[in-house]
Amino acid sequence: MAALGEFLVDYYTTAKEPDELVVEVAVPRPSPTAHTTYIKYVSRSSEDRPCVGVAAYVDLDEGGRCTDLRVAIAGATSTPFVLSEVTDACKGATFDSAARREVARGYEDEIRPIGDVRGSAQYRKHVTGELVFRALEAASSAQPNGAMRL
Repeated sequence: MAALGEFLVDYYTTAKEPDELVVEVAVPRPSPTAHTTYIKYVSRSSEDRPCVGVAAYVDLDEGGRCTDLRVAIAGATSTPFVLSEVTDACKGATFDSAARREVARGYEDEIRPIGDVRGSAQYRKHVTGELVFRALEAASSAQPNGAMRL
């Protein structure tokens, strides 16, 4: 069994061999206290593919300290983009708005997006930072889990 990061290798390309078949996808059950959100920014109204998509998973303890944090970017790079070193650094710390902004800044600084008809690489870089912050704000609140399209 391969982790998703090892399975997805490029646009429309997986590590699966031609004679292999995917027979199971295991998705771990989230913590009952975690909140999630997905924001998809579509820059062209004629398509539903995201210019940038951000999925966020935030689990906080009663004191507002981060116990688990995951962020993945879709649409801007050839495979989902994650920065485990940035999200792992938040664990155990108070996850306030300043911490959320710092995670967003880390994603904006480190992503190397493509440029195409949906947006230039520089535009996607900026949008990534803003959407990561918005996703973390939403997932850190008492709002119900959900998704939105911008």
